[in-house]
Amino acid sequence: MEAIAGYSHRLGQLQQLLGEDGMASHAAELQQFFQQTVWIRITAADVGQRQSRWDAIATEMYRDMRLLVVEVNFAKSAHQRDTRQQRLEQLQQRIERLQGFVQLLQSLMADEVTERAL
Repeated sequence: MEAIAGYSHRLGQLQQLLGEDGMASHAAELQQFFQQTVWIRITAADVGQRQSRWDAIATEMYRDMRLLVVEVNFAKSAHQRDTRQQRLEQLQQRIERLQGFVQLLQSLMADEVTERAL
């Protein structure tokens, strides 16, 4: 699914921007892309027997994406160096979690395609 691959690419770009000035605007754009493109496609996907797992992953992605944007704003507004570093580490973990969800969705989709081909 191209939307998921595009989302994964954008997550990687955000990861590279952690701590930079463009971090907040990129996170906002990522959230918009997720809501307008990825969310619509993943919630409409038909993955057969894997649907309940797929839906659970999609819901967690939606939740984590919203938290990511909030955490970006917290990191941006942190005045203490230690606090800012802690926030950036939390962001790194959130991005890694979202990337893990992307891999799970891609795996579930590949399994479904393989199963339908048999």
